[in-house]
Amino acid sequence: MKRLVGPSFLLFLAVLAAYLANGRGIGSGDTLPARYLPWSLLRQQTFTLDGFPSLFDETAHRISPLLDGIPYYLQYRSGHYLSAYTPGSGVLALPVYALPVLLGAQADAGWAGRLEKLSAAIMTALSVLFLFRALREVVSQGWALTIALVYAFGTSSLGVRSQGLWQHGPSQLFLAMLLYCLVKGLRDERYLAYAGFPMAAAVAMRSSDLLMVLPVAAWIVYAHRRHAWRLVLWALPPAAALAAYHVVYFGAPDHGLGHTTAPAWALFAQMPLSEGLPGVLVSPSRGLFVYSPVLL
Repeated sequence: MKRLVGPSFLLFLAVLAAYLANGRGIGSGDTLPARYLPWSLLRQQTFTLDGFPSLFDETAHRISPLLDGIPYYLQYRSGHYLSAYTPGSGVLALPVYALPVLLGAQADAGWAGRLEKLSAAIMTALSVLFLFRALREVVSQGWALTIALVYAFGTSSLGVRSQGLWQHGPSQLFLAMLLYCLVKGLRDERYLAYAGFPMAAAVAMRSSDLLMVLPVAAWIVYAHRRHAWRLVLWALPPAAALAAYHVVYFGAPDHGLGHTTAPAWALFAQMPLSEGLPGVLVSPSRGLFVYSPVLL
């Protein structure tokens, strides 16, 4: 406990304060379902978003791109509106929303945007903390702090992930937790099994994370076979929860992996690699090296 309230905790507080310093969020249509989902879960105990007409009324149809006749960030199933994305971000934000919502905070009184921003900032700051803790296992504290600060302020963690409830912030949090488990596993192999939870949770937050965690899981199973069954057990809760959500609300355990009405395989067939790879690296609208030039 003493170690936790030392440099790691101070780093978390400093990063969180910086993320909150602009006093506003920059969420988009992509983050709207996650912004309001905690209200539905806490007050109606449902994942549906029917209680927020502003998400699908005439104004929303006019200002948002439409997919299947409704705003692109929603799906309409069995008479109910649901998020077109995985519900992971909204579920993870529940601890931040719980007290204000249960005390009567109203979504239409500005609370939704403020709680979304706070949730996103906390998640991203926690990812900085876990990255720092992981680095402390393999490099000096000075280098660990330097790299963690570059990650916190020199990448889109500052300008995007910490400002709204996209899937990326929660994804980064669990990937940082995964790194922490892996480096701890160099000295204590039990952590290699614990890695199953952040692996599955990262995929539950953002399905494309499967491309990153699957090779790691394969390595653990191959190199540390006696921990394979425990790895699977730790991975089961997030995987089972997401599968149950899809079965209940969409009738299938892998419905678009929570992202879109398109099947999961279509996500990798929409753009030739010769165009897609330069796009994600240098596109002015979303290029990695445009928003995080320090990585060059």
